[in-house]
Amino acid sequence: MGGLSGIVDDLEGVALEAVQNQPPVVSARILAFLTKVAHVVDQAYRDVLALLIDVKYVGDDALSAGEIRDFQRRAEQVLEISHYRDAEEICSRLRTLKDVYENELQAMVGPGDSGQWAGLFNLINDRESRIVMMIRDELWRLSQTLDTVKGPADLEALREIAAEAARQIKRDLSDLTTFTNRILGLSGRAGLVEMLRDGRPQSMVVREISVMVDQRQQHSYSTGDNSVLVGAGASTGDIHIQQGAGLDLAALAQELDRLRAEMKAQAAGTAEEDVAIGAVATAQAAAQQGDEKGALKALKGAGKWALSVAEKVAVPIAVAALKPLLGVP
Repeated sequence: MGGLSGIVDDLEGVALEAVQNQPPVVSARILAFLTKVAHVVDQAYRDVLALLIDVKYVGDDALSAGEIRDFQRRAEQVLEISHYRDAEEICSRLRTLKDVYENELQAMVGPGDSGQWAGLFNLINDRESRIVMMIRDELWRLSQTLDTVKGPADLEALREIAAEAARQIKRDLSDLTTFTNRILGLSGRAGLVEMLRDGRPQSMVVREISVMVDQRQQHSYSTGDNSVLVGAGASTGDIHIQQGAGLDLAALAQELDRLRAEMKAQAAGTAEEDVAIGAVATAQAAAQQGDEKGALKALKGAGKWALSVAEKVAVPIAVAALKPLLGVP
């Protein structure tokens, strides 16, 4: 799963992997670190959400009143602010997090180029981070959608699209808040960091995170994973990930290992490519653990570049899994 949902997936995945494989003192430090990452993500999305809510309630006279052009200007302004000012603050925070990771955590957990850690490293990679890329992408798509509004029918489609985009972002931000509250104990119960520090069995923390992950995955699958801004006049709706009947996860994991190696060999070093490679790595780790849903969710975030590479390197199971996830016949 890509976008903001994919970020929540990666944070939860790193949290679970940490408490499963690291001693309590290291796990506690990692969980505390993840709450700081989550805070930066949350702050980065506030301006986008506020703009989407305003667009959701656009009036029927928006064209004659000049509201559409005003929304376009606001989208451009937020994009400029996000890129040149707020993004500087965001990137500064990310740079600090990256330094903490590289100087304090990496030596304890190993290189961040495999499994869920790959997604986290791409997230905190300061200026080229997934956060900045995703904000710019959301605002660009909103601006493009606003450009297509020519009449009353387009206004109704615009409202539906903005409402769905805002709903999904709010849901994902709520999941992010639940994640940080549970770690820090802001939900009325002892936080996971406290549980690790006060000598309780680490298995209790593993169970708590597993339950949190399972509940969110069930929620995501029951509501669908929606395309955010698909253009005025187009219909929005659930994109249902079709589970493969008898999918050979062991074979898929082997193919994804080959696919990831080939993608790294072909990559030109762009942030988009890093995100795709991280998604394939996450899917490979899930497949190795027998988690079909997790593998397919991660693969969806790999995008069409991953599919194009997969089609060239003789990995038929990966190709068959990617096509329906990406809407390719």
